[in-house]
Amino acid sequence: IQRLVPLIHAGNWRRAAEAAYTALADSTYMPINEPWGVFALRMDARLTHDFRRARIALERLCGVTWSANGIPILPTQLGMASASVGLGDMLIASGERDRGERLLRASLADMEYVAHDLRRGDLWYVNDRPIALALLGDRKAAYEALHRTIDQGLVSSWWLLGIDPAFEAMASDPEFRALQVRIKAKMAAERQVLDRLRAEGRVPDRGTGPGSVNRP
Repeated sequence: IQRLVPLIHAGNWRRAAEAAYTALADSTYMPINEPWGVFALRMDARLTHDFRRARIALERLCGVTWSANGIPILPTQLGMASASVGLGDMLIASGERDRGERLLRASLADMEYVAHDLRRGDLWYVNDRPIALALLGDRKAAYEALHRTIDQGLVSSWWLLGIDPAFEAMASDPEFRALQVRIKAKMAAERQVLDRLRAEGRVPDRGTGPGSVNRP
């Protein structure tokens, strides 16, 4: 599972997905890996057109069940919602738009319940909420969620925004391009802080040597 993020950075969706599938099978998959693992499965499924394999894995991961009327029943998502949102994406991509959208709405409703009714806050869903809203075609709400997330500085995978299939329909929007400019500027500013801390010896330099990754 430790190979997952470097493989994603390299754009090797096939090997990244296999790392995620293997980790799910041998129980080395951890909650912290979820956004990355789900992203790898989504990208690989589009590459191979094997949506069924991704759907089975994500359905197990998020724990959703379906009523006789096709209503999704989700366990309370006290952690991230990447698996349920990823499953919604896979359902839509494989031609089951209505079922996928029902799941995305159920996931968003549960995010609201956990974040506000249970008062756990929005931290867990900063990546998942805008993806779900974009997949539902709610541009306005997706942009609001993206701006709020960037303002709070909570996104751990900003650079994936430009290649996430959920945002394809928004990619040519001036607002989307402006968001990417904001993200790049923030990443550059944080890189300067990191370089200064390394130069001062306050942070170890892990950017060189075997196994290092040149991150965007």
